[in-house]
Amino acid sequence: MNPVDLLNRSIMVAAVLLAGIATSVMAEDSCMECHKSETYRIENKKLYEYFQRYQGSVHGLLGVGCADCHGGDPQSTDLSAAHEGVMEKVSYRNIPDTCGSCHETQWESFRDSKHNQVLKNEGGAPNCVTCHGSMDVDVYFTSIVKNTCVLCHNEETGNGPDIPAQAEHILSQINVIKGYRGLVQKYSEDPKVMAKIENSYERVTHYWHGFDLHKVEVETEYLLRMLREEKVKALEKKRQHD
Repeated sequence: MNPVDLLNRSIMVAAVLLAGIATSVMAEDSCMECHKSETYRIENKKLYEYFQRYQGSVHGLLGVGCADCHGGDPQSTDLSAAHEGVMEKVSYRNIPDTCGSCHETQWESFRDSKHNQVLKNEGGAPNCVTCHGSMDVDVYFTSIVKNTCVLCHNEETGNGPDIPAQAEHILSQINVIKGYRGLVQKYSEDPKVMAKIENSYERVTHYWHGFDLHKVEVETEYLLRMLREEKVKALEKKRQHD
């Protein structure tokens, strides 16, 4: 067996073992065992559908359990003990702290933003679930951002009425960047160029999660120019490979 085949086989074996471990852990989780019951379809349709959404979410597919976000005791079969404090970590003001326990980079960007200051002091500001949904299952459409921003930023309030359109435009550029970046990552053979692209992309996500629209707009334009140049080279590489 050649080294490549051996490596591929090792990866497959590791994946199977990890899947088995994840299944075993989930089987011991009282949250999963209880909430996956079909009886909830009748007794609590909203909760049933919420669990179905969780199973198909990025978090569910990666084995992030209910208690990882909600708290409670997933090893207990006692109703009260299992649900103790389950709403505290996911209360609206605490969402960024809860998400930030895993998504540290995004939390650090959001932490010093004006939105987070308003959220902590008044409660009426966007947080992680506003754009991403409770379990990161919502498609990140530009319309979600625009329609959310306009609730506070509009002509009536006089609070940055141009922000919704600006945010929609920037997110459209970011979505294009993601497509170009994936293509360039696959075919580029220049590590220095890729390092520049990745550093710029990190700055884009940092400014975006900090709601610094001026800086993120400047950075996206710079990154798009660089990616367009590399895209031409990448497509030529692709043509040669095909």
